[in-house]
Amino acid sequence: RLLFYSFLRNPWFSLPIEVMNGITFGIFYATMTSYAHIISPPGMGATMQGIVGAAFEGAGVAIGSLVGGAVYKLKGGVFMFRAFGLFSVTCCLLHALLQHLVGRRLASAGEGGSSSAAVFSRQTQDGTEFASVNTMDIDSKPIFKGAAPSTLVMSGSEPEEKQLIDGSVM
Repeated sequence: RLLFYSFLRNPWFSLPIEVMNGITFGIFYATMTSYAHIISPPGMGATMQGIVGAAFEGAGVAIGSLVGGAVYKLKGGVFMFRAFGLFSVTCCLLHALLQHLVGRRLASAGEGGSSSAAVFSRQTQDGTEFASVNTMDIDSKPIFKGAAPSTLVMSGSEPEEKQLIDGSVM
């Protein structure tokens, strides 16, 4: 979007660019909050999503406005949008390259491992949701959602009823 803005000559052409923003921002924000929930410790999903949202909406907007305003004042709008657009494309390409290299390294480190780390989520019959991160660790450690691992005690074939961190009964 930033690169497109740097080449605009007619203000009406900003409308299609803003339509693209609606789609990409929705995908980005949903992915950001979902990932924050996946990597959060048990019972801390909302807190982690709040921290990530505050970093994006608070620190990100504040720093972007400060730096963007200074560059706009010194060099003008065309330079600012073009420079930040090229910086964004460069970061995107570097991220893709690093993901590819790390994925290949993980695959070569493990025997028959996957090309990248993956997160699997499933829900058991009793409603317990947990996610497992596929890494190269020999000892697999599932990440339980909404329950500390110590609350998931089984006796025989039926799970015992335990009170979870959030107050619900399992």
